[in-house]
Amino acid sequence: MRIEIPFIKGHMGGNEIVLLWGDIPGDKELQIALAALRPPYNLGQDLGVLHKTDRENVLEVNMTWQFDDVYIEMCGGLTQVLGKALVDVPQLAAYFGIQVVEPAFTITLETKAGPIPITVEIEQGEVKRVLTDMTYYGEYCYREGVREVHIAGVPGMKVGQFLVMKADEIINKYPTVNLERMDKNTLTILENFQKEWGKKYPPGDLSFTIYDLHPKGKGQARATFPHNAANAYIEPSCGTGTVAAGIAMLAQGEIKTQKGKARISFETGGEPTLGGSELSDLILKVADNKVVKAEFSHSLIQILATGMIWFTY
Repeated sequence: MRIEIPFIKGHMGGNEIVLLWGDIPGDKELQIALAALRPPYNLGQDLGVLHKTDRENVLEVNMTWQFDDVYIEMCGGLTQVLGKALVDVPQLAAYFGIQVVEPAFTITLETKAGPIPITVEIEQGEVKRVLTDMTYYGEYCYREGVREVHIAGVPGMKVGQFLVMKADEIINKYPTVNLERMDKNTLTILENFQKEWGKKYPPGDLSFTIYDLHPKGKGQARATFPHNAANAYIEPSCGTGTVAAGIAMLAQGEIKTQKGKARISFETGGEPTLGGSELSDLILKVADNKVVKAEFSHSLIQILATGMIWFTY
């Protein structure tokens, strides 16, 4: 059988995201989603299949990415691209009955991590900011566990399914590592980290954040997300990975709060290396040294393509 499915492709800081919607057979949905990310389609790196609900301004989504054969809990970049797409691609908002209004509107995205509110701020018809409330994802991380770990002689943090490591600690142990170039030697070392992580802390997956506190621009920190070093796959920006970094930094006393609040801007985006010319902003509310509210936005979101794809099954 041959079916036609509308798609939108966008990116957040170089992380390419695909949105699918329409009449997609439920028993074929994951197969179709993964096919869209892999040869010969190669549409992007992460993908969400959007569904209508009977609630106003509420959508459901099933998310996946190209290196697993299952749905994933959350993708922060997808929420950013979705917010942008609702404004820039009118047929998407029309299909889901979303009223796009200035100066802002809010939708809720039902994910496997929980309900994720997304607020889209608009000025003169242009998206100025997409603010994703990642609080439920933060709660998911705490449920999965937040604690110190040691990988190949380097201290790090387990934050949910993420391995979070500080660049300084990696370089202290492995001086030849160059996270600003991500050369072959560096990728080999990071690949070994991920292998040991999976063995020592199952069911540790490939989710990986590296950060430091040596910004070169307007941020307070830098980050990169080498989720699959074995395949030289590095996301220049990552919403879930940014939240994981914030939780790890708080646990290690690296975040100063004022009246229970903190804001950290991570330099990310562009090249798949540590740092970048864009900013991933993380806004936190903290109680008893725990993140109780987390909001995320990225400074560069763009829609790259729209169209139809055909699948035969």
